[in-house]
Amino acid sequence: MNLTIAFAAILVGCIAGILRLWRQNQKLRSLHSGLTREVALHEKTENQLHMFKQVVECASEGIVISDPNQRDNPIIYANPAFEKMTGYPNQEILGKNCRFLQGHATEHSTVVKIREAIREKKNFAGEILNYKKNGTPFWNFLTINPFVNEHGQLLHFFGVQRDISEKKLAELELKYTKEAAEAANQAKSDFLSAMSHEIRTPLNAIIGMVEILRDTKLQLEQQEHIQRIGKAGDTLLELISDVLDLTKIEANQVTLEGVNFDLTKHIESVVEMFTIRAEEKELELRSHIALDVPLLLKGDPTRLRQILTNLVGNAIKFTENGWVTLRIQNDPQATSPQQRLLFSISDTGIGIPHEKLETIFQEFTQVDSSTTRQYGGSGLGLAICKSLVELMGGTIWSESLLGHGSTFYFTMPYEPCEAISDEPETKPVHTFPEVDPVIEPCAPKYSKLRVLLAEDYEVNRVVFGHYLREIHAEVDFVVNGQEAWEVFQKRNYELILLDMQMPVMDGYAAVKKMRTWETEQGLTPVPILALTAYSLKDELQKTLDAGCTDYLVKPLKKAKFLQILSNYIEIHKRPVLPAKAVPSIEERYVVYMDQDFEDIMPTILDSKRRQIKKLEEAMEQGDYDTIHRVGHQMKGASGMAQVEELGLAIEKAALQKDRVRLGSLVADFIEFMDNVEVRYVESQDPRSSY
Repeated sequence: MNLTIAFAAILVGCIAGILRLWRQNQKLRSLHSGLTREVALHEKTENQLHMFKQVVECASEGIVISDPNQRDNPIIYANPAFEKMTGYPNQEILGKNCRFLQGHATEHSTVVKIREAIREKKNFAGEILNYKKNGTPFWNFLTINPFVNEHGQLLHFFGVQRDISEKKLAELELKYTKEAAEAANQAKSDFLSAMSHEIRTPLNAIIGMVEILRDTKLQLEQQEHIQRIGKAGDTLLELISDVLDLTKIEANQVTLEGVNFDLTKHIESVVEMFTIRAEEKELELRSHIALDVPLLLKGDPTRLRQILTNLVGNAIKFTENGWVTLRIQNDPQATSPQQRLLFSISDTGIGIPHEKLETIFQEFTQVDSSTTRQYGGSGLGLAICKSLVELMGGTIWSESLLGHGSTFYFTMPYEPCEAISDEPETKPVHTFPEVDPVIEPCAPKYSKLRVLLAEDYEVNRVVFGHYLREIHAEVDFVVNGQEAWEVFQKRNYELILLDMQMPVMDGYAAVKKMRTWETEQGLTPVPILALTAYSLKDELQKTLDAGCTDYLVKPLKKAKFLQILSNYIEIHKRPVLPAKAVPSIEERYVVYMDQDFEDIMPTILDSKRRQIKKLEEAMEQGDYDTIHRVGHQMKGASGMAQVEELGLAIEKAALQKDRVRLGSLVADFIEFMDNVEVRYVESQDPRSSY
């Protein structure tokens, strides 16, 4: 029994030992499992770190890590791309601050921004110019980001740099190209401005002397020669004006007006401008405005008229038979809320080849060289139209069939208005050149008008002096600004004409001295009109800034010259004769005309006889629209009051479709033209129709 008890005790001890070993084994197993997990996690972390390192090592951007907790924030890591980008080996990078890449052309303002971002533990992104080890500058886009732990402690800064040298080089090349183009464009503008002055000054003399010679007694052959010279001068002036108009547009020196205007009024003025030319070629010139088109608009009527004048003029020029039609309607392609008008100018002329339709709006471009020889022109008109249309926010294009005619279209955004304010009266010298009227008004007369004319070009002194003496002005001549300034202080003048480009002292300096002296003496400023051959906006503004009242752009025809002068000096009107009794039968057919218009009266009379033929044909067909249009044309600038009265009556009768009344009026028109007698009188004769 004792043996049994002893054995049991030994057995219990063994079991207890086994249990202790089992527990220890379980603990060891648990520890082993934990270690296995730790080892696996460690291996995973190592793999991730290796992967991230591979990504950084293989990145094309340069990457650096700096330690802000060490002195001077040194670089503690740089990837191979950074070494390749900078040319520095790793051992020459580590331990340095990134500023070692900066050089003399590095922008200080950028460096300051980087320092502020690091000091304030903020991100930074921007471009900076750095230098490679061999001294070559390169641009890079730099981003800097701070790295903080969960306690907010700053541990590192990460910097990423991307070489953008090629991009910056392209930008610089583009900048230099743009500057070179601007310089070339400015050089072109300067050349054209100088050319304008050098050509316009003698051209003013040519055109002026032609007008003076026309006022003298000439033989028929001499008159023909003078007429040819005048036409050549006008052609040269048109060419110069076109070139300078285009230059103004390219130099952004054209500003659009925003005034209220009557569309009908301006369309009629364009049609009337070309009526005689169309009649000479026996063309039917007509216009039509759709009923739903608003007639009161807000926009730039001057630019609109310039476009229409060019396109209608071209249509008549290139059409030998048939008609030219100007139509205006609302653009069916316009999307609300934008409102646009669609203008079309159609003709039955020579047409344009299909392959030329895209190029005709380019500068100095015409259909072919034979067109220039036969019809003339510089090839700039359509380029100017295109530029103006696009400046106004529209588009322009053309359709044509060779040998059958062309149609030019353009759109114009518009803003309707309810009332017409007074449209500003724009002086001719302030706008693009307009076609001069066929008949010029005779000169108003001025008495005891003292004028100072400062002009160094002798022939222009003769021309302007002749114009001024015709209005009985007393003229003092000087040849430079110094003489003008000296004479100005000694005599009182009602008007001063001052050329801007003169020797010794130019017009700019002279007018400044004159204005200063007037202020010091307490005198009323005298109107001083600048005579200049420059027509660019900046040059013209320069004359006003110097102190001139206004400017006159050479060359100037007599009628325009006197018209502008009348804005600044008093007009002495002609005396009005007392009313006469009812004229005799013979006097009913007498028309008094200024003797200056003797040369063109046959053309005017022929146009009236062609109107009779059109009226007779329209009467046979019952075409009241044509009758109304011809009646309206009869009210144009013919200088014959009798015809104008008949035209008004025919126009009204056509609207009423009063065939009986129209028959009587047409018969009166025929009778008048069969018996008309033109008597030519001097300009000051009050009986003159002009």
